[in-house]
Amino acid sequence: MKNRTQLIAHRDFNTVGAPIRFDLIERGPDREIIRVADSVIMRPFEPSAISTYRDSAFHLEFEQCQSLMNELWNMGVRPTNEGTIGVSEAQTKHLNDLRKIVFKTLKIES
Repeated sequence: MKNRTQLIAHRDFNTVGAPIRFDLIERGPDREIIRVADSVIMRPFEPSAISTYRDSAFHLEFEQCQSLMNELWNMGVRPTNEGTIGVSEAQTKHLNDLRKIVFKTLKIES
């Protein structure tokens, strides 16, 4: 098994407004942590560098991005656009079920 890079999100739920912190780690074949990333260094932007190739600060495979999205979702981060796949449909079904219960309980014809 090859080494695997992970981007892990952390949040202190005991502190209101606490930032989400990220760790970029590399795990070895036995899943032990073998390397960790230090802080990201911001450098002055040079317009002449646009035409030259530079590597990204880091990259993640699709599955690693999916894992990060799941972690952020579990921390309460949601997309800002309406109609998130699956969510609005589930909410609509839930609201329809609640309407049926209320109408039946209050004996209202729908």
